Amino acid sequence: MTSSIPNGFSSEELQKLLDNASTEKCTSDEPDTDIAKLVLELGDNIEDYMDNMSTEQGVPPQLLGKVVMLLTCNRMIDWHSHISKKHAERGELDQAVGWARDAGKFQALANILSTIIVDENDEFTPGLSD
Repeated sequence: MTSSIPNGFSSEELQKLLDNASTEKCTSDEPDTDIAKLVLELGDNIEDYMDNMSTEQGVPPQLLGKVVMLLTCNRMIDWHSHISKKHAERGELDQAVGWARDAGKFQALANILSTIIVDENDEFTPGLSD
């Protein structure tokens, strides 16, 4: 039997191990339910605000929704491209490629959105709304 494996620990030894143990935050694949709940509430509030504003301004809500999605896609493209560049600068090429691919996915979403006509006055669908 190997002598490096102890047969037991005294309470004092266990306490020393606890005192010297790192205090790493437990990570989980599950989203923080408080954050998830807050984000969903904010999303609902934004959706209500968009409905109210489109009614007040006489803008079709589906057109406003499309434009917000396009703006959000562009924001995510910029963010993912920025993070990809930072990883590349640090030589973290695998991470850089992953972030760049996700930027491309958002570009694809924006491209698809810009081919969908949502209103007869949709000027955000180049070449298709005429």
